[in-house]
Amino acid sequence: MNSNLRPIRLFILHPKALLVEWKGEPSFLMIKKLVLLKRALEKDAQVERITLAYNSLLLQLSKKIESKDFWREQFLVGL
Repeated sequence: MNSNLRPIRLFILHPKALLVEWKGEPSFLMIKKLVLLKRALEKDAQVERITLAYNSLLLQLSKKIESKDFWREQFLVGL
């Protein structure tokens, strides 16, 4: 795992919206991994929209977020 991926921070902005942030300038490898992760998440039925930005990713879900830890694990494994 690339060192600039840690620490990631997760914020529940709404019962159905999760913001993931990371520090540092994204490396080329990090951007590649984020694009692949975004593609994988787009196939998840509960993910309605994904907005990928410079140092954050916003997930809008169809269901209420039950576990912040579940999503943290998804990002740590994916990145």
